[in-house]
Amino acid sequence: RAAGWPPFARLAALRASALQAAHAIAFLEAARALAAGVAPFYLIYVSTPVEICEARDRKGLYAKARAGEIAEFTGISSPYEIPADADLVIDASLVSIESAVDQVKALLSS
Repeated sequence: RAAGWPPFARLAALRASALQAAHAIAFLEAARALAAGVAPFYLIYVSTPVEICEARDRKGLYAKARAGEIAEFTGISSPYEIPADADLVIDASLVSIESAVDQVKALLSS
């Protein structure tokens, strides 16, 4: 896609991609360190039906994904793997934000 771009634009895009990749790797390394026992690690799954996500979507990203304007959109054109081993599952379609926060606090203080 960048083949027709001027050299400075290709370089800027390459640097931005490298920065994004480095950020993702750093995040994964931090998550692995937490999971390895350096600090407590809790997997919290906020379960929300895709219909609720779409209804709450102020930016219209779900509509764009359904129209094919956004590729690999989780829950629409890309699968979402539900964690089987979550420490806490919160159904955001059934509980208030305050209740969800209270559940997280209770888990963290246990």
